Amino acid sequence: MTQLQNLSKDKNFLRKTMWSFLFGSGVCFTMERMMGPGMVNMMIAAAKELYPDDPEKQIELCQNHCVFFNTQPTVGIIVPGIVLGLEMERAKTDEIPNELIQSVKTALAGPFAGIGDSLIQGLLIPILLSIAISLSDGGSVIGVLFLIGAYFLICYPLTWSLFKTGVQMGINGAEQIISSGIKDRLISAVEILGILVVGAVTASTANVTTGLSFTFGELVIDVQSLLDKVYPGLLTMAALGGTLWLIRKKKVTPLKIMGLFLILSAIGYFTGILA
Repeated sequence: MTQLQNLSKDKNFLRKTMWSFLFGSGVCFTMERMMGPGMVNMMIAAAKELYPDDPEKQIELCQNHCVFFNTQPTVGIIVPGIVLGLEMERAKTDEIPNELIQSVKTALAGPFAGIGDSLIQGLLIPILLSIAISLSDGGSVIGVLFLIGAYFLICYPLTWSLFKTGVQMGINGAEQIISSGIKDRLISAVEILGILVVGAVTASTANVTTGLSFTFGELVIDVQSLLDKVYPGLLTMAALGGTLWLIRKKKVTPLKIMGLFLILSAIGYFTGILA
């Protein structure tokens, strides 16, 4: 127990787990789980410290995080930090359910990804690139060295600070949950927030429409226009519902679902059913 209490202040442990996440996310990035392997890699690095005498718990810890996860790594690193802090408290008391940890992870990943994408990809990198390009005039390597050095000097302290903050937030949050007895209500609240995030992301990134229309004499009925009047985005929501049904009820893997969507998209395009 004493060892677990000291982990949050052990810089070597925190650095090891942080770099395990970053390297695992970059090297093992897939369209099926995206940065999920990075989360698993972080748990592999932490498992022996969290459950030193329980191999079964170590395996369960890693398997719990072998799911889809995606965020922006520089700013979004706070999310793996929070998850690690929650797992550290779970290892102490076993009063923090896995459902709560997964719901927190899902709910926070999207918002921090949006912040990170805006600040890092949308602001910092273009500024550094513009300076580096000007320094590279005439084929000079100074621009490349500047870009690599400046990016590291700016992003590493930020990433390290956010990760440590996330770990402490996870620990403090878990302690408050246990002491206040609001665990069940908090799980429901976070699950609802996670569902709202998934719905908002789906509505902003996916767009399923139909090209069907029917002609009765001079009257032309556009099916998509009718659907939009009834419920805008109805087909997109139906596609999301079908995806969830395939994953939860039929246990179809995301990779197979992507292949199915590709086939349906091709058929819909050539038949005119989909627009």
